[in-house]
Amino acid sequence: MQPLGTTETIAAAGDDFRQQRRRVLEGLEGARRLLQQDGAGAADAAGVLGELYRRLRSSRFHLAVLGQFKRGKSTLLNAFLGSKLLPSSVVPLTAVPTFIEYSPEPFLRVVGLDGSSEERSSLRFEQLRRKLDQLVTECGNPENRKRISRVDIGFPAGLLRDGVVLIDTPGVGSTYTHNTRTTLDFLPQCDAAVFVVSADPPLTEAELEFLQRVRQKAQQLFFVLNKIDYLDGPERDQARKFLGQVLRQRAGLEDVEIYCLSARQALHARQDGDEKGLQASGLPALERRLKAFIREEKEALLCRSIAARARDAVQQVLFNKRLELQGLELPLEQLEQKLASFDEQMEVIRNRRQQLADRLAGEQQRCREFIEQRAGELRRRARRQLESLLAEHLEDSSGCPSEEHLRRQFAAAVPELFQGELVALAGRVAAHVEQRLGGFEQEVGQLVERVRQSAAAIFAIDYRAPESRSAFCMQTSVYWESYRWSPSFSPLPVGALDGLLPARQRRARLQRRWHRQITALVRQNTETTRWQLLQSLIKAFAHFAGELDGSLEHTIENTRRAVAAAAELRNRHADANRQRLAGLRQLIAGLETWLETGSSSG
Repeated sequence: MQPLGTTETIAAAGDDFRQQRRRVLEGLEGARRLLQQDGAGAADAAGVLGELYRRLRSSRFHLAVLGQFKRGKSTLLNAFLGSKLLPSSVVPLTAVPTFIEYSPEPFLRVVGLDGSSEERSSLRFEQLRRKLDQLVTECGNPENRKRISRVDIGFPAGLLRDGVVLIDTPGVGSTYTHNTRTTLDFLPQCDAAVFVVSADPPLTEAELEFLQRVRQKAQQLFFVLNKIDYLDGPERDQARKFLGQVLRQRAGLEDVEIYCLSARQALHARQDGDEKGLQASGLPALERRLKAFIREEKEALLCRSIAARARDAVQQVLFNKRLELQGLELPLEQLEQKLASFDEQMEVIRNRRQQLADRLAGEQQRCREFIEQRAGELRRRARRQLESLLAEHLEDSSGCPSEEHLRRQFAAAVPELFQGELVALAGRVAAHVEQRLGGFEQEVGQLVERVRQSAAAIFAIDYRAPESRSAFCMQTSVYWESYRWSPSFSPLPVGALDGLLPARQRRARLQRRWHRQITALVRQNTETTRWQLLQSLIKAFAHFAGELDGSLEHTIENTRRAVAAAAELRNRHADANRQRLAGLRQLIAGLETWLETGSSSG
């Protein structure tokens, strides 16, 4: 942790932040005006700069709470708020990111995937809670069928007064892989993050992989070791030491800030007005650090983050405009030669894409084999457990157990067995597929970037790779089916003549019938789940392959169009060509000047 400054140094730093913020705002507005001169040609980038301007002007700082499912993220946020506002559960629950900002009166705003927005104000606390249950939870909005991008809520919490927006995110690594993808797609919007782990169990491989992705996006990380109320003093010290060691050795993080606390204990203490219990929970230490961070570091970090994203947007426009200028200035013969060279390079890149697609198909087959292996293990394990249950009740009975007795025992045991086993299997498969697909994302990003690098080399144009942490984020969404165990245990006909047989024969016949029933139960449940997993696998890889093709072709077409459109213009309209040349040169000069001077304050 960095030492906190004195009152004088904090005041001086505050003046510096305000000046820096003013300069970045002026730079954003200046760049937006430049881009607006180009009309529709730079409308998207102008819109990005406008949004960045509004966020910085309102000092809207995104502090996300991230982590694996069931780590207590929503409970931690509730403890910050002092109210059990956000839904929490022992099962994977949060399905849609929830943005919590300051408001004297509670409000709720629902933003759809199509960009639509609906807002309700003057809500009572219980009304707000019920609406959140219906909108952001896996139970109320399974697989996000209501097609919600995010939910914004206003709440009168002190931590939110200075422009901080707390964000509750879906947990990663659960059965519902679409929740993982929602959180990954959301990461570029994070300015800082509280990464929540717990002592039950400690940091997993899946969490380490997720942490590496978070580090590429968030400018500042705080670590919370939650649920310490389950540990005694020495165990807490051991868990904290272990977490720090793993973060250093496996994640390459030095001087990490780890806060040990019990979010559940803190929430109860805050609701009950129990100051002693609140202190014992460990939450006040984290809150003090966050408030100091907000007071001393938030503005500078926000300025840096937004300025970097603005420079990336301007650099991309500048690159395209330089290409267009080349198309207008080069002799036609030379231009056609360069376009031909570009097309040849694109064929090389498309061949590389095909190689990636072939590898992707091979990876899909390996994931299919993984599903088959895990399903086979589940069949054997479930059968052993049910056979053991049958044997136990046969042995406990002095004679021959009644059919009704066995039915009651199995009716109680089967749902518990299959619910746990099948959800665990789905979670393992989902994590495996997520990991395999994740390995391809960086290669796809590099391939897309190679398009621009090739164009820059062919047309002798200066090109800089994006610098912001959101530069290479692929907006992917794996469509994974979610499902739960559904009871299919139906009565089998009991032999009408069994009662006339000797006890040993009755016992043998009953045992054979129940062995068949066990076989049917295991087959029906595991095979249905196996089929669902295979279908989800096909959808996941097909969607990823489609995004690979779409992202690459979009970049190729946009890059080529910048030159080809200019070539077409010069062939048809000499006057328009001269006007466009003058406008392009002026725009390029303005953007270059802005990058050299107007954005340097970030």
